[in-house]
Amino acid sequence: MSLVLVRKTHEFAAVVCDERCRIENRNGGLIRTEDGYQKLIVLRPDMVVGVTGLLAPSQVLRHRLLKFFHANYTHPDLFDRLQDEISAELRTLFKSFSSVLSEVHLSDFIAIVLVGVDQQQKIRCICWNSESAPDFHAVEYFDDFVCLGNDLAVTHAQLLLSLRNPYLGPAESLLELELVAHEVAKKYPECVSPSGLSFLINPGLRSQKIAVDA
Repeated sequence: MSLVLVRKTHEFAAVVCDERCRIENRNGGLIRTEDGYQKLIVLRPDMVVGVTGLLAPSQVLRHRLLKFFHANYTHPDLFDRLQDEISAELRTLFKSFSSVLSEVHLSDFIAIVLVGVDQQQKIRCICWNSESAPDFHAVEYFDDFVCLGNDLAVTHAQLLLSLRNPYLGPAESLLELELVAHEVAKKYPECVSPSGLSFLINPGLRSQKIAVDA
């Protein structure tokens, strides 16, 4: 796992994901790291999914969510449908992988955030993580920062964000998350890559997907 950062308000949501993938042995020991892994799934200009965790279940989930989206994208309640689908898929995936993964890996199985505009035109932020396995209860966050991923990286990101200005606008908030991600990458380069992707959901303007370089 590495790092996914979100800042959500009632007016906008900013999302930043790094691109680091850790390849580990069965006991959780690091074999190698790879960059360029796409953790941000952009479904439409006002809806994204951030995924971090073990590579195999993350890839399976990504494929299934894209398939589900293409079959359901015309429904006005797409956000709620996706929330239910993610919860169901996580339970299925955890059950499937439980017999082949160690406890070390199951404890860091996956973390997901769904950010987007719902049927009532409200910006919402829903999260899932391995702490709620095997049920994977969805947790909704309101106007707040959300940090998901590696424990060390998340703890440092939370510390940095606690010292930042919580009243910034959309573009400034996105830049701030990018700066925090860079600082975390410098401190924990084995967990977080210096490159990644950013996305801004701003119903008042056109949403933006931005590459973040070192």
